[in-house]
Amino acid sequence: MGQMGGQAGGMPMPEGISESMPPAMAEAMQKQRASQEGQQTPQGMPGQAMAGMDADGMNRVGAMMRQMQGDPNNATVLAMLADEFMHMQDWEAAVSFLNRALVAEPANARVMGLLGISHFNMKEYDAAVQYFESLLAVEPDNAGAHYNLGMIYTRFLNRPEEGRRRLEAMLLLPTVTDPLRREATALLEAAPPAAASPADNASGTGNASSS
Repeated sequence: MGQMGGQAGGMPMPEGISESMPPAMAEAMQKQRASQEGQQTPQGMPGQAMAGMDADGMNRVGAMMRQMQGDPNNATVLAMLADEFMHMQDWEAAVSFLNRALVAEPANARVMGLLGISHFNMKEYDAAVQYFESLLAVEPDNAGAHYNLGMIYTRFLNRPEEGRRRLEAMLLLPTVTDPLRREATALLEAAPPAAASPADNASGTGNASSS
């Protein structure tokens, strides 16, 4: 799987992040808490993800949940919560928080990018493209979004022409970092050559045939 570049990027959003856990999940979490002295699982968190979270992570999530008690639709905090689950590769949990953040702030470029990355890692490439395209509508010069679209179109959606267009557009941006420039150049070199246009063929400037 290709590496996502830049900043960014699903599952239905839960009705409320403080909903009670199912009994079986609650029992499992109680056993987990018993083996982790001094830790508490914030209410409403996905059980499997929290079971794999270290003490520092659980403390960070707990602090964010307390912060959200007075502001449950804080897009910044929701994105931070999603980021915690993305680090654990729990993409579905991340998407649930990011969906809520996007409802609160529909033009939040960072949330769009994180949704794109999450859906990419869930192998939902069309959804990933949708969010990176939306990000570019807000930030047309976002080099990471251009790169991610170029990589997805080229490697995963079998649309090399569209991928080439995105990567070439990215290389023209003044803000492109050297590592991202190298990645984009490597993708372009590995991609199939651009097809000749009808105008090129008519004027004789297209690739010559060997037949």
